[in-house]
Amino acid sequence: MLLLLNLAGCISTGTTQRTEDVKMHDSGVFFPSLRLTHDLSDATETESDNNKSRLAIELNVDYASGSGSQSITSSQFVNYGGSRFNGPAEIKGRGDLYIASFLVRRRFNNSTNLYGLDLLGGASFQRFNLKLSSDGISAEDGKITGGPMIGVQFSVRPYAWAEIYTSANGGLGFGETYSSLGWVEFGISIKPRPHWAIMGGYRSLNYSQGSQNSSSDGGANVADVSLILSGPVVGLQLDF
Repeated sequence: MLLLLNLAGCISTGTTQRTEDVKMHDSGVFFPSLRLTHDLSDATETESDNNKSRLAIELNVDYASGSGSQSITSSQFVNYGGSRFNGPAEIKGRGDLYIASFLVRRRFNNSTNLYGLDLLGGASFQRFNLKLSSDGISAEDGKITGGPMIGVQFSVRPYAWAEIYTSANGGLGFGETYSSLGWVEFGISIKPRPHWAIMGGYRSLNYSQGSQNSSSDGGANVADVSLILSGPVVGLQLDF
């Protein structure tokens, strides 16, 4: 897994220096995913019913991780997690993102049940943890945020047991700091049994986290964090 961790350098203007954003890019991430769903529609309805919308609640758990390194010059420094990394140095980093979302899903089917449109709304919670180390200096900081999330999905069902889909989700987070999260995904869902399905596809995710200044950081500007991850997603869906 190759992660390009771009730590923008500081530009000296007289005696003033400041840190720039921490940017992480990885195009080889693996996304494991778990979805638990419960159908709230009338028990007498079946999935083959036409011209009827369906309502469900779901809990989604997702994870992504990446690691890499970045060189900084003597004119650059990174201030993060209460530690300051002065250049020249080689900084190694690892980021872990955990996402849990509780959503309500409303599905609309066409008359033949071939096409479907899903609208989603609810809340999500994220924990992002970033570890940096260089020349005996290390820093680790983790933040938890939560807030509203919305999404939309368009799907085609060529067979009763197969669904091809493309989806987009986005949300905002508040708490220990502020954050924003969004991703687009396309893939296929195979349902060999009535109450479980296997999902596989490709996801591109963007996560950003705002900085917080504190006395432990010497009052300095702490870098914002921007995370861009993409790669295959494999998930399991269980219906209750």
